[in-house]
Amino acid sequence: MQIKIVKMAIKNFKGIKDLEINFDGKNMNIYGDNATGKTTIFDAFLWVLFDKNSAGKSEFGWKPFSLDGTQIHFLESTVELVLEIDENRKSFKKTAVEKWVKKRGNTEQVYEGNETNYWIDEVPTKASEFSRYIDNIMQEQKFKMITNPLFFNAQMTADEQRTVLSSIAELNNISDEQIMKENEEFTALCEKLNGRSVNDYMKIVKETIKKLNEEIKSIPVRIDELNETMIIVDERELKAANDTINACEIQKNLVTKIIGDIKERRLKNEEIIASLAQKQREIEDLKALIYDEANNEILEKRKQLVSEISKLDVEIQERTIKIQMLKDSLQEKERKLQEYRDEFDAESKKVFKDENNYICPVCNREYEESTKSQMLLESKNKFEAQKADKLGWINGKGRLVADFVKTSKANIETEEKEFNDAQEKLQSLKIELENLKIQDVNYENDRRYIELNHEIEELKVKVDSIVVESVSQEEERLKEIDGKINDAKQVLMKKESQITVENRIEKLKNDERNLAIQIQEQEYLRDCIEEFTKNKITLLETKINENFELVKFKLFENQINGGVKDVCYATVDGVPYSDLNSAMKINAGLDVIRTLMRFYNVQAPIFIDNKETINNLIDIDTQIISLIVSNDKKLRMEVM
Repeated sequence: MQIKIVKMAIKNFKGIKDLEINFDGKNMNIYGDNATGKTTIFDAFLWVLFDKNSAGKSEFGWKPFSLDGTQIHFLESTVELVLEIDENRKSFKKTAVEKWVKKRGNTEQVYEGNETNYWIDEVPTKASEFSRYIDNIMQEQKFKMITNPLFFNAQMTADEQRTVLSSIAELNNISDEQIMKENEEFTALCEKLNGRSVNDYMKIVKETIKKLNEEIKSIPVRIDELNETMIIVDERELKAANDTINACEIQKNLVTKIIGDIKERRLKNEEIIASLAQKQREIEDLKALIYDEANNEILEKRKQLVSEISKLDVEIQERTIKIQMLKDSLQEKERKLQEYRDEFDAESKKVFKDENNYICPVCNREYEESTKSQMLLESKNKFEAQKADKLGWINGKGRLVADFVKTSKANIETEEKEFNDAQEKLQSLKIELENLKIQDVNYENDRRYIELNHEIEELKVKVDSIVVESVSQEEERLKEIDGKINDAKQVLMKKESQITVENRIEKLKNDERNLAIQIQEQEYLRDCIEEFTKNKITLLETKINENFELVKFKLFENQINGGVKDVCYATVDGVPYSDLNSAMKINAGLDVIRTLMRFYNVQAPIFIDNKETINNLIDIDTQIISLIVSNDKKLRMEVM
């Protein structure tokens, strides 16, 4: 793909008020004194495409300023660019204008940012669509790499440069495993990687060496600590302790047997005492049985009498309560009967009273005598009828209560008679119970009692002959023996502890030897990786630098500790890029661009600032826009 600038129009952008440049796809020299706007043309070119200036900054002063240094407001900044892309012309336009808003309640307008608009071939386009269209032509970073000689070496990071250079030299197709397999020296290292990168494995090896060194350094200290805590037991002390234990064990067995024999005799004596107590309980039970057998009929009769007396006591209590309840009810009914009698007398004494109103409620005149007589007769008859009904109702109620009173009195009389009968019967039973006397019993006449008592006497003789034996003396002797055994065992434990510590020390020494071997193995791998890295560096730098004529890239630097550090910077004749003069920096950048154009198969216009410092510009087949410092107070363009 070939890209050329055909035309560029700039209005109100930085220090340029209005400028139109016709490149016609050809090389052009732009002359002018400092601050006349040469770099502004390059800034405008990148601003319309990527919203950034030639230094790669999105935040920069693109708005115009007056001579006194104040910003000029209410102007529309515009850049229009016409490119020829593979002989097809495309126009790109971008405008930016300040937004001023008058808010409610304020008389002055307030600045609220900028409004940006885009066009492609004069068609209004959204910002996202505009950026996507430019990106489809060429990505921003690639475009800057091939249009600005200073961009790759001065503005890109070392990692970014490495990525691009690796792609150019097709280093991504060269794996570490491939390099290792071609050299038998690195075969063991290749087997160790197990899918990891050499750098990652180097980190593992270094970390392993660090840990192993830390561990091996701690072993002598741990051995010293164990030696300080170890107690040495000599063979004479150990033999004496074993002899003491053997002798004490024999004594302990003898004393233990004596204690066992005493406890066995004490157990038999306790069984005799327990048997005597059991027989004594049995004879008491037998005496109770003999007593019951001798007085069985009397006891049964007494039991019957007690039961009957108990029942009569309950019956008398119940009848006492019932009689009281009947009397309470009778008293209430007699009171009620008296109320009915008083009410009947009061009703009988009532006489008729004429309470008629003989005035007509309609005409308000007195009724005639015949009507008045009729009314009086009806009132009197009604009074007599109501009185008779009331007396009849009272009399009926009174008779019912009188019948209940009569019945209650009869019931009370019956209950009191039965209560008295029960009292008499209870007294009779109590007298009968007192007359039933218990017979005395002679237990010596019972064969069972005689035999059981004989057994008890024999057990008493045995119990009286028991001699109380104590095991306290033997137990104290046993404690002394155990104390001696424990003291001797302490010596054995010290010896066991000594052996354990010695074994631990020996293990630590073995660990120390194994760690030393492991460290040696890891250090060999580390040296192998470093040697591999040096070989790889030579290969990588050779393959990358084959693509350039002027510059050579330095990708690695040897460290004081023998390691290798990743870097990436261009050199010319061994001089680092940062130390080159301005002219050589531009030629170095052009050499990089020339390679990048071949790799990306793209030709694009190159802006060379301070071209006047370069006497011999390297040959490059693309459109060149040279920005040259001169005495011209206004920009002067010259098509080449």
